Amino acid sequence: MMRIVRCHQSLIRNFKDCEMSSGFALILISLVVFIDTCTEFYVVMKADNLKTSLNYGMSSLLVNLAVLYPYHTGQRIADQNDILRQHLSNLPWIDKPKWFKNTLHIMMIRANVDIVMKPFGVHYLNHVSFKNMIRVSSSFGNFLYNTRLEKS
Repeated sequence: MMRIVRCHQSLIRNFKDCEMSSGFALILISLVVFIDTCTEFYVVMKADNLKTSLNYGMSSLLVNLAVLYPYHTGQRIADQNDILRQHLSNLPWIDKPKWFKNTLHIMMIRANVDIVMKPFGVHYLNHVSFKNMIRVSSSFGNFLYNTRLEKS
């Protein structure tokens, strides 16, 4: 039990440092990929031939798969907190010493605080925010395409 407590405390301390250190890079990469995806959706819709549409579509797919990695890692971190809660609730605590019960109680209280990657408080790194980023990119690319058609 002591090893679990030490590992959890170390994880929480190091997690905040990791989040602050990588925050700027994650937001910058997300912004660049968002702009690139908007442009590629616009070019795919504007393209006259199938080859250009496929090239830009595959390029968008590959770039977005590459940027999915930090979002997937953030989702895994959030999932680990749920797994910890489940395992702590399944521990047998009856007929255990008082120090064990107190430690388990503290760990269960601490496990109720969600551990999520949220660089600079802008957005969570998880699958839902990645899906929303792709959805907004598609909508903005469609908006650019429709405003181009109206001006023509």
